[in-house]
Amino acid sequence: PVFYGTVSTVMDMRTGNIALGAVEAGLINAATAQIARYYGLPCRGTGGATEAKVPDLQAGFEKALTLLMASLAGVNFVYDAAGSLDSTLAASYEQLVIDDELCGAVERALRGIGVSDEELALDLIEEVGPGGHYLSKLHTVKWVKAEHFFPKLLIRQRWESWVSSKKMLEQARENVEKLLKEYEPEPLDPDVERELAGYLEKLLVKRGER
Repeated sequence: PVFYGTVSTVMDMRTGNIALGAVEAGLINAATAQIARYYGLPCRGTGGATEAKVPDLQAGFEKALTLLMASLAGVNFVYDAAGSLDSTLAASYEQLVIDDELCGAVERALRGIGVSDEELALDLIEEVGPGGHYLSKLHTVKWVKAEHFFPKLLIRQRWESWVSSKKMLEQARENVEKLLKEYEPEPLDPDVERELAGYLEKLLVKRGER
C-alpha cells in the first residue's frame, strides 16, 4: 500500500520555530489531499498538532483548527491527532483524553446530515404539527444517539450547575487515572505469540546471544 502525504508546515519567522498548529499547515494538508485525489492515492497528513506546551486554550484552538481542516479536506490518515503538545515534542495523557473527544466531534461532523426518507421523517413532522414536540416519539428515541455527539468533557449545563462542577482538565486527569487503573491488555493469539517467540529466538541466535 502507498500513501501520498506530507509533513510540511510553516516557520514562524519571528522565532525561527516551526508551527504545526498554524492555519497555513491546515492549508498545506488540504492541498496535499487534493493532489492525492488527482493521482488516485490515499493521503496522510498532520492534524491536531499544537505549539502549546500544556493542555490549554491555545492547544484547543490549534488542534481543533488543524484537525478539522485536514479531515474536511479528505486526508485519509491523520497523524499527530491526539495527545501531542509542543510541536509533537511532548505528549500528555490528559491531552489524549481531551483530543479523543475532539476526534469524536470531528468524526460526527464528517458524517454530515442524512436525508433519507426515514431520517427526514416528513410524515412525523406533519403528524406533530406546529406547537407539538418530538420528545415522546419513537423516531426520536431511535435516532437521537446516531445523530447527536454527546461529549463527556464539554460543559453543557447551566451556570448554577457548572460553577461547582469539575473543570475539563480535572475531569480528563480523573479519566486518565481510571483508564490506567482498569486497563487490561488484550492477550495475543497463541499462534501469533509462538511465531513472535520463534522470530525473537532466531534473531538472538543470529546476533550470538544464544
